[in-house]
Amino acid sequence: MQTQSRSEIFRWLGLGIALFIAALVTNPSETSAQGCDLNAIVQDVGQYQFAGSGDPKVILMQERHDLVTAQIEGAIMIYRLTRDCGFRVVGLEAAFPDTSFDTQWFTASLPQNIQPYIAVRVLGEGEISQAEFAAMVYPSIFDGFKVVGIESADLYNQEFDFGESGGIDLAMIYTGLTQLSESDLSEALTKLEEAPGTDEDPDAYNEWYDDFTSFVFTNSTNQDIQDWYAASQVEGECVVNSIEAEIDNLDLAIQIVSSLQSSTEEMLGVELTENLRDAESVRGFYVNAHDRSVVMVDEIEASIQQNSNAPVVAIIGAAHTEWMVDTLQTSGYGTAVVSPQSFCDDSTGVSLSDAAYGSKEKAMSVDMPGLLGAILTGNSKKLPVVLEEPWFQIKTVLYGLATLVTDGLAQNPNATLEEILGAVPLIPGVTVDMASLQPVPGVPDRWTFRVTLNVDGVRAEEIFIGIGTTGISEPGNYQTPTELDIEQLLLQELEQLREEGLPEVDPGKPETLLTEVAPDVRAAFSTNQATAISIISSK
Repeated sequence: MQTQSRSEIFRWLGLGIALFIAALVTNPSETSAQGCDLNAIVQDVGQYQFAGSGDPKVILMQERHDLVTAQIEGAIMIYRLTRDCGFRVVGLEAAFPDTSFDTQWFTASLPQNIQPYIAVRVLGEGEISQAEFAAMVYPSIFDGFKVVGIESADLYNQEFDFGESGGIDLAMIYTGLTQLSESDLSEALTKLEEAPGTDEDPDAYNEWYDDFTSFVFTNSTNQDIQDWYAASQVEGECVVNSIEAEIDNLDLAIQIVSSLQSSTEEMLGVELTENLRDAESVRGFYVNAHDRSVVMVDEIEASIQQNSNAPVVAIIGAAHTEWMVDTLQTSGYGTAVVSPQSFCDDSTGVSLSDAAYGSKEKAMSVDMPGLLGAILTGNSKKLPVVLEEPWFQIKTVLYGLATLVTDGLAQNPNATLEEILGAVPLIPGVTVDMASLQPVPGVPDRWTFRVTLNVDGVRAEEIFIGIGTTGISEPGNYQTPTELDIEQLLLQELEQLREEGLPEVDPGKPETLLTEVAPDVRAAFSTNQATAISIISSK
């Protein structure tokens, strides 16, 4: 079935819900990638199919930005590909050659030994994608590593008006009803009367809709309708129709509706002209998406040639995969298609809420009320990357400050902020009040201190940070940050996310606002000192 909501189309196409078109690639048990062991790359976090011979030159990695576990799994695979297989370039769909992935503000403002902890934390919260995480962490580990945009801004930013008529989906249902036998039509109308409310139980409605449309189209007396419906159904785990298949299916639907338009309108008393007009707009969207695939392949090939023939990881939506694999293979580039494990196994996935995803679409924090991102976030235009958003830079740095001060006070409870932070360079507009450190009365090993903010686009002018060195995670279990392997940090974050899920925050309960900013380090953030004290004292 064709999607007719613009936001839903972009989310499906740009983020993907699938792994690959399996018919394009060979079984991994039958084909090895020689020097690059793809089985080791995906171990415990993903799966792959490889097409070609020799080492893979291109890894097409499926993107789904609302699935936080998939982002962590992808970050692990990118790390392994970079460490073990010589990959140094990550190309990102929905980012352009002039998109900045500069993270010097991050590497310059926090000591290197705590940077991975903070970056893993904001990745695990869903604030950033695997590509943004890679831009923050991997350049300091791997010489020559970089993240680049592989899209055309002109193509990506084209607007498509899909109208409000219900598009070709509704037109096909109307048409399909007129092509049923008398008894099947009666049964279809009974099913229609049994439709649950979309707001009352969305899952029940979706199940009913799938059953209803399947009945209408598979029982049609019109063979073209049966063939169209069969082609629109994608069988198999983690498989999605390609852009080109969607265009073909849409063309057939337009042909069917047009040929039966007069009789359908007369029988049902409907008007289908607007539906067909909207379908043409949807078709334009898919043609545009194919054109974007062409640009991405060109950029990938150019990147390989410009970077001493180094292989490339390209993070793309699943619908682009089929044509891109075919084209890259024809050009002689061995290509692997990789998907995070939680794409294909819902039981292992943790997703952002609809509200958090909607906030992310506006380049705002996914944090719920009371958490630091929500405190900092003001209005902002939509951007595909948040690395240069002031709220994100401040949030990341404040997480780092909480970790540094916790570490310093764990080693010396009498240390001053000047002794702990005096040599730490901060981003412009962020100032620590070095005289503000105070113990929390009556609660041992708890402190608060103040940071002032003078940054355009950030609502808060001051933030009080509450920290504690024992009894917050587990009594007496605080550990100083160590040089843990990035892969292990990511695997730990993945395991924790699956155990605990994303936080459900109740601003009325202070303990729910206690934020883990690094392993064994939790902190409270508020614009009010009394609130910070209440939160940090709640556990």
